[in-house]
Amino acid sequence: MSADEILSRYLRPAAENGAQGPLRPAEAHVAMVDLHLGDGRRVALPYATLLKIEFDPSTGITLQFATDTVTITGQRLEPLYKGLLQHRVQEIAPAVRGEFEADGQAVTRVTCRPAED
Repeated sequence: MSADEILSRYLRPAAENGAQGPLRPAEAHVAMVDLHLGDGRRVALPYATLLKIEFDPSTGITLQFATDTVTITGQRLEPLYKGLLQHRVQEIAPAVRGEFEADGQAVTRVTCRPAED
């Protein structure tokens, strides 16, 4: 399954997508991204303050917000990166141990720390 096929699965209309997935339909932008930090804490950051996204397949995704830096690690994260570029990712949560998407995609860790001046 190609990255474009994976992404298209997330960008279907809400009725087909089950509206419970982390990505919203193509016609709906998301105002904030909800980050599950893995220890029970959650942080929501507004896309309006997202300054930069970096994707390196070997290290993961780094989101630079005005106030915070978010690091996402895992495997096969390109579809997530593409969804972030389009402001369609509603939430990001680490997978339960051993749980992977059908395509092998899994977020293993999400960290959020204050941005450096």
